[in-house]
Amino acid sequence: MFPDSAQRCAVMREVFAFGLNYARRFGCVDLLNQGRAVAMWIPPVYSPPSWRRSFRSGLVATAFRLGRSAMRVIRFSRFMESRRVRVMRAPHWYLFCIGVHPDQQGRGLGAALLQHGLARARTTGAPCYLETVNAGNVPFYRAHGFHELGRHEFSHCGPVIWSLATANLAA
Repeated sequence: MFPDSAQRCAVMREVFAFGLNYARRFGCVDLLNQGRAVAMWIPPVYSPPSWRRSFRSGLVATAFRLGRSAMRVIRFSRFMESRRVRVMRAPHWYLFCIGVHPDQQGRGLGAALLQHGLARARTTGAPCYLETVNAGNVPFYRAHGFHELGRHEFSHCGPVIWSLATANLAA
């Protein structure tokens, strides 16, 4: 979507900052190692996102900072949301983002964050859902109980997106 790496980094910084604001207001943000590992979860009651909640989380300011890139991000977000609504009909936890700083990777922090979020979801019995554009992440999620729901391509030159979900997590 953004072949220029500098533009891609700037856009993704804004997208993740918006997601962090949304998750802080309406979900759960889990941190390890002084924020060098983070997971942002949106519970079933606040998923899918509403325009009102998005506005309260800084959507307008984010769009302003993104400038011309905003329309591409909005189209991608709409595409992702339409896929999620199509494949996940039941209320579910949405893992918006999980990330570990490169110098902290390989230490089990991502797995610990994921297991913590799955344990929280287990108390509600609702399944969990996520997307990834990194094929290398799919085995990691499978190892933690996710199964692939589908693979989608955003436009003719966009990224391939894997949709994954857990089964109902009722104890």
